[in-house]
Amino acid sequence: MSEFVPEGWIERKVSSFTKEHKQGYYTNNAYNDRGTYLIRITDLNNPKINYKDMPRLPINEKEFNQFKVDIGDFLFARSGAIGRYGIVDKQYPSVFASYLIRFRFDETKVSTRYFGYAYESDICQSQIAAITQGSSNININADNIKSLSVPFPPSHHSQNNKKSPLFSPQSMK
Repeated sequence: MSEFVPEGWIERKVSSFTKEHKQGYYTNNAYNDRGTYLIRITDLNNPKINYKDMPRLPINEKEFNQFKVDIGDFLFARSGAIGRYGIVDKQYPSVFASYLIRFRFDETKVSTRYFGYAYESDICQSQIAAITQGSSNININADNIKSLSVPFPPSHHSQNNKKSPLFSPQSMK
């Protein structure tokens, strides 16, 4: 058990509440004023996703269905800006770019909001630093993310409590 985890809490691997994950959409299509939004690393603002300056592009229905995002999807930056993420909370016709990984969690086991708080905590950030340490090109993959241990309070009802001792003031931005 991590030194940061309060007594009585339990740790679970991300893999224990992951329904699915997928790496993002690669394209060299030109952007346009219409079409499907392409969510990039620069659009992720822990936990928000900024659609204001997001590019759009033409995409066929098959690719759209493979890479579309739905409300509740959790998007991780997998290269460069490790630790950056976004939670889809609005339904726009959107796909996620190749430097992102989309996770879908079992909402009966964890809320994406709670996971976002935990992901920003010292507990998860120290694990991420250990995984990416010493690399000249910092990357993280789905297996790295699934191996993270996330703390859960004794009462399932308190998992959305922002006043939990798990979170530092910096992680509550």
